[in-house]
Amino acid sequence: MGACIMATAFAAGFVQAVTGFGCNVVMMAVLPFLLSVTEAAVVSDLCAAALVFALTWKYREHIQGRKLILPAVFYFAFGALMIRLSAYMGDLKFLESLLGFLLLVFAVVMGFFSNKIQIKGSVPAAVACGTISGIMGGLFAMGGPGMAFYNLAAADSKEEYLGNSSLFLALAAVENNALRIAGGLVTGQMIPWALGGAAAMLLGKVFGDRVVQRMPVETLKRSVYGLMGVSGILTLLKSAGIFV
Repeated sequence: MGACIMATAFAAGFVQAVTGFGCNVVMMAVLPFLLSVTEAAVVSDLCAAALVFALTWKYREHIQGRKLILPAVFYFAFGALMIRLSAYMGDLKFLESLLGFLLLVFAVVMGFFSNKIQIKGSVPAAVACGTISGIMGGLFAMGGPGMAFYNLAAADSKEEYLGNSSLFLALAAVENNALRIAGGLVTGQMIPWALGGAAAMLLGKVFGDRVVQRMPVETLKRSVYGLMGVSGILTLLKSAGIFV
């Protein structure tokens, strides 16, 4: 199982470096087959912490933190609530289906109408994306897609998008991991998985960095929306019991 986690983490690190999110999407596409949904979310967030801090440092000169303040307030509020509730929740199949549906809607809407939709960091978009990402992050460790939607529309450059996304996910990782540790959700057997996964993610980042340097902005956008769609479809199939 450890080898499977590390292989998945390597792919997750590559995807995150290229698209600005997707690390936890890749992890949560695989880990729930090995662990419970709650355990998978914990391991995924633990693995991702080093990666998102490394990416934040890489793009530090392009970060526009003021654009993150409003969505961060709603993200952290709803994320903390969902993490606390997840300790008492049983079957999350309905919520998993809702998650897959939302990801698919994001992908279709932005894939076909991104040139016509101008949110540019608007207040309603910040509130909606922050709230949805907080719920998704707290329950499934998949808060990246909602904020990728917002950050991609609000950023003025590829580097700003990657920097803002990385900083937001780094702050979210601190909150999520602290709350899970305080809530007793982190167990001793998870630590080796998390350490091995973190190392594999950083290695994946090295390869991803080489790709993103040559990637045009439009290709980056298509990659982000395409990943949202794929993750939405996979999540819907899992919640429907297609994958056993």
